Amino acid sequence: MELGVFLRSRGSAQPLLPPPTGGPGQEVVRWGTGNQPGTAPFDTKLYAGSGPADGTYHAMFSVSGGVISLTAPPVAGLYDVDGWSVEIDPDWKAIGNQAEYNGLGAGDLGAGRKIIFREAASVTDTGGGVLGSPGDKAYTTVEGDGDARAEKGQGGDARRHFTRLYGGRIRNLRLINLRFAEVSGNSVLKLAEIGGTPRTSDIHVERCAIIAGHPDPQGDYSTGWPFGWTVYNNTRVDGFTLKDCYIKGGNYGVQTGGNLWTEIIGCEFDVCYQDFIQSWNDSGADTDTWLIAGCKLSR
Repeated sequence: MELGVFLRSRGSAQPLLPPPTGGPGQEVVRWGTGNQPGTAPFDTKLYAGSGPADGTYHAMFSVSGGVISLTAPPVAGLYDVDGWSVEIDPDWKAIGNQAEYNGLGAGDLGAGRKIIFREAASVTDTGGGVLGSPGDKAYTTVEGDGDARAEKGQGGDARRHFTRLYGGRIRNLRLINLRFAEVSGNSVLKLAEIGGTPRTSDIHVERCAIIAGHPDPQGDYSTGWPFGWTVYNNTRVDGFTLKDCYIKGGNYGVQTGGNLWTEIIGCEFDVCYQDFIQSWNDSGADTDTWLIAGCKLSR
């Protein structure tokens, strides 16, 4: 294994753009044209600022008790709901719960496509769902509402987008601003659980909170650790990026089999039991190049 700094082209540079301006809490409410009325309601009470007034808006949205809901098939565009910005895009699909996630299919994947998770969606995929099942995810972006890393304590777990996500032989997937919080001692994020070919490849995890549990930093765990792994790839991954993530409570922080390239950049590791980062490689013939930079390791 080679440890060092390297440069790798990822295509033409893109300009840095400011985040969109949302409602009083600076949140933009997002749906896709494929969302059905009643799906993925947005609770403004989870965010700072005043909620919109009850009523009907643009013949497409209703507000009751601070919750914005779709009441008609959405039409692409930008809308104002009493000061809250609502954006509808034909390449998006918003998900509010497990049942809506289970309804996703291959048509929701693809380059430029985005799956948006509401806070508190609390979805579990142990390998049979649209993201965890083997296959090419076609550079789909999966992104969460809110700020996944804002609350590091147990109080934020009720707002998790996922409990856990397992997969194997999955390729070309982006996971952005998602809170994974396991509540029953299982491992949290396992994206290379199944061996064989084609291997899991080109996985990017950015600005996520990945939480296996909330251990007491001064606690006695001599009889065993009650939580699972946070990030665990138990077969090799042909390209894996973990960037700007908060990782807490894992038996291991990150345990992964790298191949081609592995990047762990700007992550914070908090109260992990064994190694913060552990690599392994079961074939000396593979090129296993790692970049580890700017990480914070605590307790």
